[in-house]
Amino acid sequence: MDFKLAGLTAILLVGASGLAVGADTPVVESLCVMPDQAAEAPRRRPGRSVERYKLPVCDASNLDSDAVTPWVDPFDLGAPVPDRWRIVELLGITTNLWDPYGAHNPLKGDLPMWGKDWFYSLIAISDTVIEPRRFPIPVGGATTQRPQSLDTIGDGDTLILAQNLIIENVIYKGDTVFRPPDWEFRFTSVFNINEVHADEKGILNVDPDGGGNNGIRRRDTFMG
Repeated sequence: MDFKLAGLTAILLVGASGLAVGADTPVVESLCVMPDQAAEAPRRRPGRSVERYKLPVCDASNLDSDAVTPWVDPFDLGAPVPDRWRIVELLGITTNLWDPYGAHNPLKGDLPMWGKDWFYSLIAISDTVIEPRRFPIPVGGATTQRPQSLDTIGDGDTLILAQNLIIENVIYKGDTVFRPPDWEFRFTSVFNINEVHADEKGILNVDPDGGGNNGIRRRDTFMG
């Protein structure tokens, strides 16, 4: 009876050791091919060659788990920085609101304006147009700039001055490095002032006097 019990115990121990080895074997076989195993050749269509990817042959030194060198991170980034925007102040970099090219300006979203993740960006664009031109212009209906002239074509010299000031205000929340902002509020305003000079009456204003400008000058302003 003791002999049978000892034999059954030996069989169970051998089976358990086989299961332990078999648990690690599929991982190794999925990475490479054992040297004593031959890869199965698939069936090929006549007249067409089929190339099959061949797994590398397992190295005997890699089969031992104790011989494998553990992975080490080559880049040690250190502890996380809670506030990566204001840490540059420790290096002596100060904030200059009048420098649009500086790297530490809150007016262009370099660091939070309110709290930890509310940013403000101010964009200003100045667009100036100066256009002198000359082309044939007929004389005015009521009068002309040159009353002693008998020509039907007046003086065609004109000058256009236009100034546009575009101001864009953007307030947004969130980190925009790897994803869009969580909230964004944008307000864009345009201020325009333009003035035209013409050397012939009746072109810019139907009134020959033109409000005291002799009808040859006009100025308008707009905001949008």
